[in-house]
Amino acid sequence: MSPRSRQTFFSRLHHSVLLSDAYVGVPGGIGTVIEASLVWQLLQVRLLHETPLILVGAMWSELVDWARRNVQRPGFELVNPEDKAIPRCVKTADEAIAILKEQHARRQGLVDRPRDEATGKDQT
Repeated sequence: MSPRSRQTFFSRLHHSVLLSDAYVGVPGGIGTVIEASLVWQLLQVRLLHETPLILVGAMWSELVDWARRNVQRPGFELVNPEDKAIPRCVKTADEAIAILKEQHARRQGLVDRPRDEATGKDQT
């Protein structure tokens, strides 16, 4: 990718997202919410795989709870139920670090991946 193609905010964000092994969001402003939403969407449509989206702090749990309530209303289902489980909301940085260590161990083959009992496929 040439430097010229990364001149816009979106192209720089998109490029960095594709290169990342994990995403950890901390409380921030509208830009931070946009970035977290972009990552959630890319995970939802399976353009990213086995990449944790960890959101630290009360701000995120309230936002994610709102999204979960409003994207799966009866007769107005905008996502699959499993898509609502993509972001992992935690209260502290220590909890986020524990998830990152677990994910790293899985990638290194040190820990078995959890399996979906219905499909037999690995879960992330």
